[in-house]
Amino acid sequence: MKDKQKKPNRLAMLLLAVISNSPDRSGILGDFEEIYDEIRKSDGRLAADYWYWKQVILSLPNFIKNQIYWGINMFQNYLKIAIRNALKHKTFSVINMAGLALGLTVSLLIFLYVVNELTYDEHIENVDNKYRVGTDVSFQQQEMKVDQVAAPLGAILREKYPEVKSTVRMYSTSAIVSNADKVFKEEKLYYAEPQFFDMFSANLLVGDPATALNAPYSVVLTAETAGKYFGSEDPIGKQLKFNDKDFYTVTGIAEKFPGNSHFHADLIASFQSLYSMPNHARFINMWMGFNYKTYIELNDGFTQADLEEKFPGLVEEYTSDLQKQFNVDVALFLQPVKDIYLHTDFTSSDVTGDFTLIEIFAGIGVFILLIACVNFMNLSTARSSNRLREIGLRKVLGANRKKIISQFLGESVLLSFAGLFIAVIAAVLFLPVFNNLLEKDLQFSQLMETEYILYIILLALAVGIFAGSYPAFYSSAFQPVHALMGKIKSSHGNRVFRNSLVNFQFIISISLIFVTVVIYSQLDYLKSKDLGFDNEHVLILPLSGDKLKGGSEIFKNELKKVPQIKSISGSSLYPGVGTSETFFTFEGKKNEEYPVMPYIEVDEDYLETMGLKLLDGRFFSSDYPSDVGAIVINKTLANLLQWDDPIGKTIEMTDIKGEEKVEKISVPFKVIGVIDDYNFASLHKQIRPFLMIPSNRSSFLNKAGNVNYLNIKLTYNVIPETIGALKDVWNKIDASRPFTYFFLDETFDRLYRSELRLGEIFIYFTIIAIFISCLGLFGLATFTADQRVKEVGIRKTLGASVPAIVILLTRDFIRWVLLANIVAWPVAYYFMSEWLSNFAYRIEMNAYPFLISGLLAFIIAIATISIQTAKVAMTNPVDTLKYE
Repeated sequence: MKDKQKKPNRLAMLLLAVISNSPDRSGILGDFEEIYDEIRKSDGRLAADYWYWKQVILSLPNFIKNQIYWGINMFQNYLKIAIRNALKHKTFSVINMAGLALGLTVSLLIFLYVVNELTYDEHIENVDNKYRVGTDVSFQQQEMKVDQVAAPLGAILREKYPEVKSTVRMYSTSAIVSNADKVFKEEKLYYAEPQFFDMFSANLLVGDPATALNAPYSVVLTAETAGKYFGSEDPIGKQLKFNDKDFYTVTGIAEKFPGNSHFHADLIASFQSLYSMPNHARFINMWMGFNYKTYIELNDGFTQADLEEKFPGLVEEYTSDLQKQFNVDVALFLQPVKDIYLHTDFTSSDVTGDFTLIEIFAGIGVFILLIACVNFMNLSTARSSNRLREIGLRKVLGANRKKIISQFLGESVLLSFAGLFIAVIAAVLFLPVFNNLLEKDLQFSQLMETEYILYIILLALAVGIFAGSYPAFYSSAFQPVHALMGKIKSSHGNRVFRNSLVNFQFIISISLIFVTVVIYSQLDYLKSKDLGFDNEHVLILPLSGDKLKGGSEIFKNELKKVPQIKSISGSSLYPGVGTSETFFTFEGKKNEEYPVMPYIEVDEDYLETMGLKLLDGRFFSSDYPSDVGAIVINKTLANLLQWDDPIGKTIEMTDIKGEEKVEKISVPFKVIGVIDDYNFASLHKQIRPFLMIPSNRSSFLNKAGNVNYLNIKLTYNVIPETIGALKDVWNKIDASRPFTYFFLDETFDRLYRSELRLGEIFIYFTIIAIFISCLGLFGLATFTADQRVKEVGIRKTLGASVPAIVILLTRDFIRWVLLANIVAWPVAYYFMSEWLSNFAYRIEMNAYPFLISGLLAFIIAIATISIQTAKVAMTNPVDTLKYE
């Protein structure tokens, strides 16, 4: 039994050795002969089997070589035929290649975008074990989730919970940073603990990551930021001045953060610095201030659920008294770092993406590539009628259908890879335009990894096989006798299939036209809608520093001397940027009925400057000293409260005081006026109840008020002299701060930037889809005209006019375009209805998008078809009938 098992094993070893071209081949054959002699004496049948396998093994190397030679020879022949056919039919080849290359170019660019979006934060080591802690605050029926927590939480998690390997606390802000005469406003400033570099795998080019953020008032700069302040000098050990008062020592130079990171920092300062700042020192020990971001890394073997199940006990231990005092419920949750960019559905200051947009892009990329493949099919099928005799002759000489199919598929794959080569070059050239359109910084090098290169190669292979499949099977089915005589008639099934392909192209094109029309109609509506205030010629000056903010009244009085200024007002925020929110209680109403309300702080000139309409009572005025305790509400809030007469009613605003011990206080206000509603936020949302309090109010937290911006109403369009005059006044008050400004109408335009970008994207993709679809339609028209050329000649001989023949040849195509409209309209209508539901104020879809998309598709189709049909219709009958 053991011998029988041993002999096949030795045979297998011999076979493997010969195949692998073992240098000890003579020894192997000797072993073979020895085994053969032993077996021949005992079992003749088994000996015959061994002899057979010996011959197989000996002939195997030559067989492999012959197959390789045959494959190379066949490839060379197919390549020659493909090149000859391409050169013989240059127009078809160029159109075919252009459509395929264009489709692949769009697909490559979209693939690059999708890869970039889906790989956010993957550069962080051990990212699967890293999380951001968030806070979920509930008050009665309202819930607010934020990506920030109380400052003490980070240290507690690090010290008391074995699940947590490390934590890092961060605080993001802006500051005026200077070095001698180089002064800039830095918007990407983070205060962070020393574990920052390890948590985010940030590479420190110069400095020690373990100690760079240990000392208070130390700062790490990115290489770009260091060059901005110090040029070619070594910045290590040198100092930067923050907000014209604090000096920070440069302790390190960090590499620029990757583009696909959910946050970007230009300066990282020591978190210890915050302990010396009055505005932060009180919050760092406070459990009811949700102002600091905390990231954690879990130890191996622990999951998100393991730590989250302990959060209720932690919250109860440290915040139970505060929750009772403020009548709120506080909960903590973990969000995986890798989910922050695409799956944050709550308030966040970080850069976030839109997974729906990725799906839209991916869908567009697939559809445009399908359109290109359909176009390739139709053009190849049309051209195959010119290769009938070649196919017939090959079949007569012995080629079977399988070989003809492999030839056509081989040519298609070759064209696909040639198109890929062109597409790569085109994608690199058009990448800056694509980046500008998306407001991204994509790099083509992101696709140079082995995994993505393999995907791209497989994509080109799949496109070649898919695009060439129908022409290959269609052409290989011709009978030799019919093919040699050139008498091939297209079956009804084939005609329906080809027309369906063109119909599919136009369904996509019409849908894209419909979507583009709706997007731009909605954007036009948003821009033209009355916002309830006048944002034309309103210039916003952001204020910073004690001289500008504390002396805002002096600044205003100086600015009023500029002749082009009509009025000026100060405010804590401005329309379009958002509002502050806190707890309010209303006279005669239960606290839980109307808990959290948005508000802003304004001065007495705000009503006039912003062009607001007063409905009842009066606005703030310096003639009434008691107005420091006054409040103005909007019409929506007045209707919600249902007061018979709101003037004189009391509204209390919740505030807090204390440092080690937090205490809830209430600041009372008297209602003095009601203003008409205006959109202080995006038109994506309904107008909410809203309050205004005076910026010179006296509160426990802010004795001097809260004027962060000056709103300047100009008498007419701004001119350089006006800006120069404003800058002169600015420098007179505080020349150490950079002079910056922007216009309010531009702010509202930015609120709809994503929609505007989406509209621009659809315009470009619609043009590309239509162009490729027209190529396919041109191919089908060419094929049809070629099939009916003799019919046209006979009709012309019998007296048919050119217009009649053109109508005859285009009639069927028009039916298919009309059918494409019928299919495309309901699909596009459904998706755009879903998109419009994101806006509180939106258009009603009337007949306009239907008419525009249908009419435009009809005109494009007629124009494309007429080029070929008119050419055939005007052909002299003698030329088409002379061989009959």
